[in-house]
Amino acid sequence: MSNNPTLRQLVSALPKEQRICIIRNREAIYAGFCADIVAPLGKDAANPIETLMSHYVSKIVTDTEVRHKDWKNNGYTAPMEPEATPDYEFKDLEQKTYLKIYI
Repeated sequence: MSNNPTLRQLVSALPKEQRICIIRNREAIYAGFCADIVAPLGKDAANPIETLMSHYVSKIVTDTEVRHKDWKNNGYTAPMEPEATPDYEFKDLEQKTYLKIYI
C-alpha cells in the first residue's frame, strides 16, 4: 500500500476554485477547475475521470502559464514560451497557476 493519496483523496481536499491538470503517461487527461470534476464524481461510473480516482498520486507540481490577455483575437500562440515572448506591457498579460497532478 502506498503512502501517497489517491486522486480522489487529493481532489476532494483541494479548494474548488483551484485549477488542476491531471497527467497520466505524459498525457494531460483533464485541465480545468477542481469544482468541475468534484461535482460529477460518483454519478457516472463510465466517466473517464471517475475510472482514475483510485490511482495513487505520484507527483504534484505547480505550473504557471503567462500569456497575452487577447491572444486569440491577436492570433498569438498560447501559452507563450518564455524565450519567445515579445515585449508586452505587464498590463497586457494574464497569469494562471495550475497544480499538475501526476498519476
